[in-house]
Amino acid sequence: MVVDTISKETGILLRRVDLFEHTTDPLYPTLNAWEILWSGTAVTPASERLQTYTEEGITNMIGEGRLMLL
Repeated sequence: MVVDTISKETGILLRRVDLFEHTTDPLYPTLNAWEILWSGTAVTPASERLQTYTEEGITNMIGEGRLMLL
């Protein structure tokens, strides 16, 4: 679970995906990402509650204090 320290939204990491798993031409290196389902009142409409973030992006946001990993 992650918490956005600015909006105070809570997100659940649903599943890890490879953003390039569907392509073999050209062959790209693995790019891992997480699907996050956000909850709270700041994320509207509901269709925008499911968002994908790269693992590196999540790691950077945790390091900068934008996200808190629980």
